[in-house]
Amino acid sequence: VLLERLADDGLALRVLAAEYLGMLRVASAVPKLAALLGPNHPPRLRRAAIDALGEIRRPEATKALVAILKDGPAELHNSAATALSYIADPNAIAPLIEQLRNERNSTRHHVVRALGATLRAKPDAGARKVLRELANDNSVKVSLAAISSLAAAKDPADTPFLRDLVERGASDRRRAAAWALGEMRDAGSIDVLAGALSSAKD
Repeated sequence: VLLERLADDGLALRVLAAEYLGMLRVASAVPKLAALLGPNHPPRLRRAAIDALGEIRRPEATKALVAILKDGPAELHNSAATALSYIADPNAIAPLIEQLRNERNSTRHHVVRALGATLRAKPDAGARKVLRELANDNSVKVSLAAISSLAAAKDPADTPFLRDLVERGASDRRRAAAWALGEMRDAGSIDVLAGALSSAKD
């Protein structure tokens, strides 16, 4: 019944159906929900469908969600990134990296966030290298998202880079890197973190 309501004439009922399908994690709804992400549908319905796909957490939705991050309106990018974060499909890694390398729009930090969350499911050295590069991006939002993503990946190989950020980075990056090291529970960073706490820079 809920699947049928996705085609109802009333927008409010379609949105409600999408929301309930997400809450109930109805996997069979993924194709129909993904079809609602197209530009011919109202933004409110598109957002509800995106959120539902994130709740259902099926990798079949990855391609449509990545497309929203790439070509969809900016107001949907946050929701799409969150949905991709929940799904954490390794197949999203390559297109997200490609987008980060080729595009520099105002919502780029959402792409970074989606990439970092995906690395929780599948380690990827190439993706982590991109995140380290972005940790020094001119955009504060992008750099902080990259540092948070390194924390989410929890790869010990990134701790020397994060320690260096704590010691040499700008104040906002220093604080983020210190937090990341704490999240990673890196005992080897205790001295660096102690020095940061006593520093007058922050």
